[in-house]
Amino acid sequence: MFLKKITLLNFKGVKSQSFDFENRETTIVGANGTGKTSFYDAFIWCLFGKDHLGRSDYQLKTIKDGQTVPKAECEVELTLLINGTEMRLKRIYAENWVRPKGGTEEVFKGNETSYYVNDIQVKMMEYNMEVSGICNETSFKAITNPAYFPNLTREEQRKILFKMVGEISNDDIAGDNIRDTFKWQ
Repeated sequence: MFLKKITLLNFKGVKSQSFDFENRETTIVGANGTGKTSFYDAFIWCLFGKDHLGRSDYQLKTIKDGQTVPKAECEVELTLLINGTEMRLKRIYAENWVRPKGGTEEVFKGNETSYYVNDIQVKMMEYNMEVSGICNETSFKAITNPAYFPNLTREEQRKILFKMVGEISNDDIAGDNIRDTFKWQ
């Protein structure tokens, strides 16, 4: 997987910004509070609906003067290159406002998330299947966050490693050495 482009709209204080990445290693640097973590959170949120700490219930809306900016849709779009094929993923988090029958003012009814794969709106389950086809969340964390794997319990580490490697018998591990080890003559 190669990240070609990321676009943020009203995401954690980033009003509108887009970055195109070339086919090389990219380092994002900046002073504290300039949005480095916001871009990483946007990337993770677009894929898995969580921030870099694994929280799905964090503040992703823009806050101005201590208040959430009303009716501002949060949107993140990724352009990825997957095994040579370009794919676009987009997640939009928007407030749902409705005008009750006979009412004059709109009433907030909660937030809704919309999902798009290659500019086609899909259901959450379809979106999650597309993302898991690229990389499951646990493997993604293990290969992108150096602190993730060492902070797991021994049992969790073992489970991940065996899932990545697949089934291996003791004979597979020992290979030809097992026969040499037990020759008594």
